[in-house]
Amino acid sequence: MKIKIAAFMWRKCNKATLDSLLGFSSGQYHITLHSHDYKEFFKGLKPDKDTELGGFEITVPIEPFDGPDPIPKCNITVRYMGRDSRRKDWNIRSQRPETAYKLWRQGRGFLDRASVGENDYIVIARDINNNFHARWIRTDDFGALPELMKEAISAAIAGWRDINDKY
Repeated sequence: MKIKIAAFMWRKCNKATLDSLLGFSSGQYHITLHSHDYKEFFKGLKPDKDTELGGFEITVPIEPFDGPDPIPKCNITVRYMGRDSRRKDWNIRSQRPETAYKLWRQGRGFLDRASVGENDYIVIARDINNNFHARWIRTDDFGALPELMKEAISAAIAGWRDINDKY
């Protein structure tokens, strides 16, 4: 059964993201989402832990994937660096080869660095029941996305969009 999406966020898969997922980055263990305000996207989820710079972490429960090679329900951690941080970034923590969300790992989301195309994206969607789903959108599949998603994703490298918003 398909469930309608209420909002979605995305991050274009760039070199830094791939380096984290492949374990090549010696310092970055996360996927940076930049400084958009994602509080509304994660509404209903309570911050777990405060950061030293006035930020917080949120545990995001990701619904199971029941497609080929199913993945059980799991959690990802999203961190807001804080109001006192220089960049005020948000990021998805612990995204290394052995700890990344399984649909974002090499062999699932992408085969290797060379297989990642211009329109490969990491996506987290919130459905109308406030459940979260995570996927990897490949360049080959980008054209099949709903027009609203394609337009929003094409307009920005990272961001989020409430489906009910007007452009």
